[in-house]
Amino acid sequence: MHEGAGAEAEVLTVLYGTQGGCAEHLAFTLTSLALKRGFKQCCCLPADEFLLESWKDSSPLVIICSNASQGEAPDSIRVSWSRLLEPTAPSMEGLRFAVFGAGDSLYQKFNYMAKMLHNRLKQLGGEPIINRGLGDESDAKGHDEAFFPWIMQLWRALGRLNVDEPGQIPEGFFNVPLLTKYSVLFIEGSVSSDAISQKPLYNEETFNCVVKQNVRLTAKDHFQAIHHVVFSRVVNFLEGAVERSGPLSFEVGDALGIYCANSDAVIDSFLAQTQLSGDVVICVTPNISEGLIQQRSQPFFGRPMKLRSFLMHYVDLEAVASRSFFGMLARFAEDDEEVRERLLELASSDHLDDFMSYSHREKRNVVEVLSDFRLVRPPLAVLLSFMPPMRPRIFSISSSPTFDVAEIHLTVAQLSWQTPLKRSRKGVYSSHLAAAVPGDLFTCFLWRGSLPMPSKPVPLICVGTGTGIAPLRSLIRECAAAGSVWSDVPLLLVFGCRYEGKDYLYSNEWNELSKDRLKKLTVLPAFSRDGDKKFYVQHQLGRHARRVAKLLDEGAYIYVCGNSTPMPKDVAMTFDEIGTQCCCGGDEVQGQEYMKQLRKQGRYMVDSWSA
Repeated sequence: MHEGAGAEAEVLTVLYGTQGGCAEHLAFTLTSLALKRGFKQCCCLPADEFLLESWKDSSPLVIICSNASQGEAPDSIRVSWSRLLEPTAPSMEGLRFAVFGAGDSLYQKFNYMAKMLHNRLKQLGGEPIINRGLGDESDAKGHDEAFFPWIMQLWRALGRLNVDEPGQIPEGFFNVPLLTKYSVLFIEGSVSSDAISQKPLYNEETFNCVVKQNVRLTAKDHFQAIHHVVFSRVVNFLEGAVERSGPLSFEVGDALGIYCANSDAVIDSFLAQTQLSGDVVICVTPNISEGLIQQRSQPFFGRPMKLRSFLMHYVDLEAVASRSFFGMLARFAEDDEEVRERLLELASSDHLDDFMSYSHREKRNVVEVLSDFRLVRPPLAVLLSFMPPMRPRIFSISSSPTFDVAEIHLTVAQLSWQTPLKRSRKGVYSSHLAAAVPGDLFTCFLWRGSLPMPSKPVPLICVGTGTGIAPLRSLIRECAAAGSVWSDVPLLLVFGCRYEGKDYLYSNEWNELSKDRLKKLTVLPAFSRDGDKKFYVQHQLGRHARRVAKLLDEGAYIYVCGNSTPMPKDVAMTFDEIGTQCCCGGDEVQGQEYMKQLRKQGRYMVDSWSA
């Protein structure tokens, strides 16, 4: 590496691969700091919106990347990553790059995508500016713990740092500048027909799903409502407002992305706090005046619409306020030093516990924060730049593409809880779905999953907890649809829930399938609260270790689905123990190698998420 090389660079390109928005947030933080450190212009956008052939001509290039599912490429870098893996991938010779991973050590393949991306760019001839950085959301300060020291190394390598020792760093060095992403033009008069109705709302290839059925699966006295939601009729957008029905093709392991609109109540609250009218017509465009010359394409750019329509579809007013949101508010609290100091504390990583107590644990959304700090009134363009966009939620499809023709099933847990201050909170999307009635319309898109079926019938070991049953149900029903091909193949389902009589999801269905279509389907439930001691799926696996080992020796595929804390790790440890004791005669080294090979062969698949 060349110390100080790149000091003459005037433009910094920052690309990101994100699934839930975390890598995008870090990318904009880096971009803001880069402009502060003297870069004249910056590009900050999804990797797939930046031509791959242009990467090598964009030195210095920084890529911030998260993981999706089993360490795979997240949506906004998926196409680029596929091309980079091809034998005909373009050379990256001459490219100087840096990669930072936005990962979470709760997951088995921690920062796997960032590691692979770094290595692949090197293979193609690129030169790392500095070593890759690996952020961990589970660290005390989250990703910041690794991110800011890594940025310091980056500035030093690019000649943008004039100090040598950390002790010399001036106070406020990492205070993120106020970078306004959007410009907002207020348009006099009204629009003849709100532009929001003339084109698709979102960038994805969306379609409309109509609710056909909504049934609660759990007992009425169970603490959590879990619903089986059936969608029928698919409606595709064509030109203008014309629509037509059409089929939807999906595979086992795929998911449905769903958009929801903000409620009138929360929109009214925002308008009251900002003293704006929802009927005013605005046109939002990218703001390039502050050095951000290229950013993510947005479906609302250049489309005049009423402010109420914009707030309804494009800003997540229910999102928990971030530290950067508090930092932004502090810039507009100059008339009240006490309020300004309080906002700066909530924005600082040095007061993380305070932020967690006020914002994160209480799930205090941006509208509630504006209410608490009602005298602070940033311009609309600044507010929109720092409020989270309305992102879709991804729900695993629980139906079979063959067995359940023309239908999509979801298994949805309605999230509701009390905060430490006894405030009742609900999951916005899960509540919308739980309350849906036949005829309700949802804007959706198909999300390609990563739980492929075996190419031929082999034994399956399915381990799932709670709504993790969704992709497993899709898999099992697809086997059932194949008739005699799978009827005599051993299928072992280990399902974990709390009570047999309250949340044993689809129990009657398993009984029917085992009598008719899948004669070797065996269900081993693990009810964690019915007995004196808690009994989980890993305990059930251990109890049937020899049976599991026999299926593994017969070429079984393993599917593990459910919450990431801590079930997948506990299940993995149990399988490792079974591999050692039952498949390799107690030899721990051989047992570890046995399971390692099984994973390499793609026979151990995990679909997990954090609550």
